[in-house]
Amino acid sequence: MSDKNLFSKHFQNNVQQPVKMRQNATFFLNNFQNPYPDISIMKVAVVLEARRPKNNGKCAIKIRFNFQNQAYYITTGIEVPKENFIQGKVLGIPHAVMMNQLIATTY
Repeated sequence: MSDKNLFSKHFQNNVQQPVKMRQNATFFLNNFQNPYPDISIMKVAVVLEARRPKNNGKCAIKIRFNFQNQAYYITTGIEVPKENFIQGKVLGIPHAVMMNQLIATTY
């Protein structure tokens, strides 16, 4: 095999490799976006129901589940003042550690 034929063969292989890599990357991206079409993602968050405060000025803590673009709420039975609920945690009141553990372990 001459040097010219050998060079052209290597050139063709090197040109085809990026095309195959791009096709593989596109295939994996499409599968990554929707790897399991039958499975939906559920999000869970601890929220303070500040829209309806109780007569004593406290607000209820609820667990929010988002599933298939629907929100579901579960009441925890814990009520705290609005200013003592920061980023999903009860802070600055007696028994705050116990309340946070109760929410984390039970729900």
